[in-house]
Amino acid sequence: MNFVYKTSRIIERLYVPHHQVRFFLSKVKIKQILVEPFNYKNVTNQSILQNSNFVSNHCRFFHNDTSIENDIDEIDNTDELLLYDDMITQHQPVRNILYPDSKDPYIVKLNECVSIQEVLNFINENSSEMQHQHIIQAILVLWDLQKMFINAHQINNSFNAVTIKDHLLQLTDHSEFHKLLELVQERYKELDVELLSCALLYLNKIGIDTQHEVLQLLISQLRKALKTDISLSALSRFIVTVSNDHNLAIYFLLQDSIPFIVEALGKCESAENLKLITICLNHLHYIVGTNLLQQYQDKVIELMEKDVLTSKHSRVILKILTFLSHSRWSDKNTILMSKLMMLLKNNLHTLNVYDFFIVYEIMYKNHEPGDLLTEMQRCASRLLLLLDEDQNLASEIKLKLLSSLVCFSSPKQRPEYEKTLSTYIKDSHSLTSLFDLLRILTFVKPDSKLCDEFWDNVLETVDSQKIYRDSDNLLKLSQRYINFSNDLNYRHKRFEESMLNWLKKEMDSGTFTLIPSKCAIASTFIFSCESDKFVIDSIMKRITDNWEQLNHADCLHISKGLRNIETMRKSLMSGNQFNLINVALDRAINEKLISMGESTKVNFLLKSCIYRRKCNKELINKLLMHFKPEHRLSSNSIRNIIFSLQSTNGLLPDILDNIADYVISYKDNLLGFNAEKVAYLCYYLGYLPNNSDQLFQVITDIILRDQERISGLSYIQAALSLCFFYKLPESFIKNIFNVTFLEKLDAELATCYFKDVYPIRVRNNMMQLNRAVCLDYPQSNVPWFHQKYIQQSQSKAPKWERISEIHAKFKSYILKVIEDPTYLTENATTAYGYHIDLLLNLDSNGQLLKPNEDNENGNRVAILLLKPSAYTRINVQLKGKYQLKKRHLEILGYRVLPINVSEWDSLIYGEQKVEYINKLIWPDDDGIASRSYSYIER
Repeated sequence: MNFVYKTSRIIERLYVPHHQVRFFLSKVKIKQILVEPFNYKNVTNQSILQNSNFVSNHCRFFHNDTSIENDIDEIDNTDELLLYDDMITQHQPVRNILYPDSKDPYIVKLNECVSIQEVLNFINENSSEMQHQHIIQAILVLWDLQKMFINAHQINNSFNAVTIKDHLLQLTDHSEFHKLLELVQERYKELDVELLSCALLYLNKIGIDTQHEVLQLLISQLRKALKTDISLSALSRFIVTVSNDHNLAIYFLLQDSIPFIVEALGKCESAENLKLITICLNHLHYIVGTNLLQQYQDKVIELMEKDVLTSKHSRVILKILTFLSHSRWSDKNTILMSKLMMLLKNNLHTLNVYDFFIVYEIMYKNHEPGDLLTEMQRCASRLLLLLDEDQNLASEIKLKLLSSLVCFSSPKQRPEYEKTLSTYIKDSHSLTSLFDLLRILTFVKPDSKLCDEFWDNVLETVDSQKIYRDSDNLLKLSQRYINFSNDLNYRHKRFEESMLNWLKKEMDSGTFTLIPSKCAIASTFIFSCESDKFVIDSIMKRITDNWEQLNHADCLHISKGLRNIETMRKSLMSGNQFNLINVALDRAINEKLISMGESTKVNFLLKSCIYRRKCNKELINKLLMHFKPEHRLSSNSIRNIIFSLQSTNGLLPDILDNIADYVISYKDNLLGFNAEKVAYLCYYLGYLPNNSDQLFQVITDIILRDQERISGLSYIQAALSLCFFYKLPESFIKNIFNVTFLEKLDAELATCYFKDVYPIRVRNNMMQLNRAVCLDYPQSNVPWFHQKYIQQSQSKAPKWERISEIHAKFKSYILKVIEDPTYLTENATTAYGYHIDLLLNLDSNGQLLKPNEDNENGNRVAILLLKPSAYTRINVQLKGKYQLKKRHLEILGYRVLPINVSEWDSLIYGEQKVEYINKLIWPDDDGIASRSYSYIER
């Protein structure tokens, strides 16, 4: 029983649905889940039964697995948005919400108080004469003054969480404040719902716990009052207060409120009421179901279309954005969030810094809307410039602003940002600010010295603050470290050792053994950094023994860890162990997860297969076949789909057309580098989408809008993709093939991080673009200036052994057809540097000619031996690169014969192979006998 009680308390604290506690609980017979007793009155079984049918249709209870897992690269950052949302709410004065124009002398005197001590003195002097309205007004004024005091000290870096708590204790222990509580206790039955709710909410904000006797009385009285005198504003305050208790009991306490919220949502006709409903739902988001969410979305759209919700309601919009960005449903709300954010266009400068942070966080997470990015960065720059003059301003605010300025910036600004970054690295920061610093670090990619200093700082902060070592924070840190390590090929041994110790303690005695998703995330770090084979074996066994409990996100996290251990530390795992865990993951996907209908989850599974090098190819094909067009696409989902399709060579026309439709319909949402990814995917797979004219025009416009922000490689790849489809504007050609662009490109290469890889990619793509423009756009008069580069590359190019073997076999059969080897040219190089494996010359009658013979009216037959990877998957065709090569060779006067070496090698008999070659070279069947003897005759 002790184990069960401990388990359920862990679940309560973490808000983890009971169905997610899966590891090892099958071995424990649980007859009853115990929860901590609570004191809220009148929560009876009868009241629960009365609303059970209604609630089941509109709420998600804890046993329903309808949630989308947290973002795979960043664990839920909704809490941070809620923090800013609270700051926005609390920043507004509340002393005027009840009696804004009151002439009551006591209320006027309270409103004139400029310090907490003045309010306490007023209470001491007038307690015997204070009426109920004066008591509540005193609470409101106290909260206003206290919040102003705390805000001022937070902004000036003189307060942290500990000192704020101390300050609250000093106030609540004051004798005059106790007298105020006694007055509330004496008069609470005289209060209507508005006064009750204000007293409850703001006493709680001041620091009085909901378990306090006075607040228990207020809660009980307010619940009774709300049954007869329903008020949205009072209900919102009630929900905000009681939902702060991290206890399952609150959901039974609040269930009576849900029918009223749903009814109010249906009747809502004003932005103010929508704001109050949003506040309620924001604090009940864990039990909001699909139907209620859809009803809410429809209402927001309706009020936008009726111009009820406009740019004038920025605070309402920000609250709606905070609610829609919850990780369970944010991927389904991206389009709506982008529309709401676009209402703020040309008004971002009116937002305060905390308002602005909400906009930035959603932009960072969604990569949308792109049309707002320039204005957002200008506002960030303006705010940073204004606040930078104040040396006492909290570094957390400056870091967040710097992060919003740096992310999505031009690569050429990286050196400048690196200098700025160095001034913040060694400062003491909260964990949230360290995450902001990490974003900047990831973009800037500084030298290893700055990286070392940063992770030293992180280690010191976490080591010194126990609050940062809870399981969620450890998982966030471990995941972001692995992403950073993989991105920059960087290691910090001391951080790894400390994090491993903390994670192993959680594995031994914490929640990781109970919750598979946490164990899976932790395994990514352990597989990547642990050197103890015994620890790795134990994690492996836990996963393989419980494979049926893994979900789509678990599979992805584990696969990322396997990729790291297979790449860097293969000696720690035997081949048999790799096979066992691969089989376990394949079974999890096949037997339990493959039936998923959501493309988001299918894409997670596909990425988990991509990360595992030994994954079953049939399983990848099966997953590709499960991709379905989505009506709720977003920039993030498009980026993930692009990654999966490019990595697997999967050609899915319906999916590509779906992406094209999204780009056309929501062209203002896309950022330049995401638009380039769409164009490059179409080129990579050699697929022309529906509405291609409109699509490529939209992509061109987006890239021109963001051309100063995207990298040189992205710009070149976009131009190459457009060139493939004959959609390259003349302006692109002029912008790229000029001295100014080439100098900017050289400057970018000089400051890039991966100097061993990035310059090679840039130069190779530039060569391909130069060649494509010369052949496809000769009217542009662009010179060919990569001949020397071609020669150098060919001399260094490694040979593929399998192709060499096939090449030799294919040559032997060709020689059986043509008999004389002097007719055959091997490994020819054309103008513009194309390589041809085998070359034959035929006259106008189809007769063979030697290479040096005159061939004015004949044709040159270029035989290309292509690997299976030169073709797409599912819908098989040549990939774009090889289609372009074929087209260019035809422009140069060759008849091109691409041969899938896998298909040719699958022919069993020599006669079949000879016949295959005959028909390939001489497609006119009637003429084959006159041109060559058959293999059997010879």
